[in-house]
Amino acid sequence: MEFQQLLPYGSLYITKVTVHDLVQMCISEIDGVAKTILNFSEKVTSVIDRRTYKGVGIEHEQGTLSINVKVALYHTASIFATCYKIQEHIKAEIEKLTGLEVKEVNVKVEQIIKVHLD
Repeated sequence: MEFQQLLPYGSLYITKVTVHDLVQMCISEIDGVAKTILNFSEKVTSVIDRRTYKGVGIEHEQGTLSINVKVALYHTASIFATCYKIQEHIKAEIEKLTGLEVKEVNVKVEQIIKVHLD
């Protein structure tokens, strides 16, 4: 799947892979996030289809994007504040870098990981 933007002298095509990569980069920049998560059915699908992206889903409807992410957070992170930062950062960066409108960013916390403080 590609997302098309019209430019003054032609068209710009942005692949879904590119948007997934950008979302993954955004998530990795947020303190408190341990990783993105694949559920069982996504793991099975990823064996068959190498284009499955760990913990990130993107839907394109009526010119806007809906982005769904599944994450594991460190136990020291505030769940509400961290998820809000994820939403804010993904929306701002995807819109700035691609010109695509992001309607929503849904965050599902699938796991809490204990950090061993020494």
